[in-house]
Amino acid sequence: MTIFMIVAGLAMLVLTIVLYVLYGASRLITRAFLVGDLRIKFRSRVTGISSGAISIEAHPKDQLLLSLPLIGIRFNNGYARLYGEVLRSGNVVTRQFDLISGQLQPGILVRPNRYFYNTDPQDSHGIAFENIWYRSDIG
Repeated sequence: MTIFMIVAGLAMLVLTIVLYVLYGASRLITRAFLVGDLRIKFRSRVTGISSGAISIEAHPKDQLLLSLPLIGIRFNNGYARLYGEVLRSGNVVTRQFDLISGQLQPGILVRPNRYFYNTDPQDSHGIAFENIWYRSDIG
């Protein structure tokens, strides 16, 4: 009787592992073909806009990204670039911003974007690069 119970237990364990792997594979395959159908999650909300500054009530998953030296934000009809000093008050982040496209207003949901449109490649990561010139044989 004990050998039968051990074999039955091992069979159930193997069956459970096989079913779990098949379930994971089916979810992976299903998601792989739904790439164009994924919705962008806008989790943070604009709470205020003044001349050149924006305040965003940051979702916990967005707080670290909104604190990067230079970051973009996406919203339904446009795009903006955040830069400058980060001012925090609880979960509200206030930064300077440049509006790239669209119109921002309080209440709009936004999402930080690390891969943002930037007009100057020298400050693409918020680092103040300098133009270094030196003479060489080729110019």
